[in-house]
Amino acid sequence: MKQLIYSISVRIRRGLSLPQILDTASRELFKVIRCNAIRICRFRRVDQETGRHWVRLVSEIVRADKSKSLAPVDRLLSKGLEATETSISNDEHDSLSDLQHISDCYHPDFGAISVISVALIHNQTIWGYLLASRDVDIVDWSQSERLLFEQTGNQISLAIAHASLWELKKSQQVEMERAHAASEAKSQILANTSHELRTPIGAIVGALSALEDTGHNLTGEQRDMVKIIQITSDVALS
Repeated sequence: MKQLIYSISVRIRRGLSLPQILDTASRELFKVIRCNAIRICRFRRVDQETGRHWVRLVSEIVRADKSKSLAPVDRLLSKGLEATETSISNDEHDSLSDLQHISDCYHPDFGAISVISVALIHNQTIWGYLLASRDVDIVDWSQSERLLFEQTGNQISLAIAHASLWELKKSQQVEMERAHAASEAKSQILANTSHELRTPIGAIVGALSALEDTGHNLTGEQRDMVKIIQITSDVALS
């Protein structure tokens, strides 16, 4: 069992994008659990009237002789499969067993089915659900199947966290590159501006020096003004 869980976790973590990770997880679990379908749904919101959870399908692997669900739209999770979000956010659950539920229900396409679910947790909130279903007349979910399902859910939750961190890192890298590009552009503008100013300011400085050297017809106040302009020009050129 440990080797099987490890093998699944390795394959899951090879994925670089979240959709790829979820698809790999569904396929690997489908290979080893007797079921009609493996589905991963994203939690959307809590229904205010019933307390049930609205979810949206994001990954689905279905047996060849069974039909797939309709296009991904918000739908109510079957009654009895939802986890309590308050207990999750308050860290009241001691193990993933508190997040796992089994319920028999009727599906309009599949008929009477037995569904096992485990909540996928990210940042102490329900990210979504891992679901497996099979005909209700098959033997009950075995302890080993339930354990494998829980552990796979745990690996998916870790992979979701890893993918989220990776996306955050990429976003931060993009922002850093944008800031660097803006800084480079600013430096280039300043360099060009400095170059454009040097020629006319140099001419002004030369004219002031020639004027000062003549020493004719300049009052004391005018000489002070010439000196101020020369100092200011030297600062601008430095």
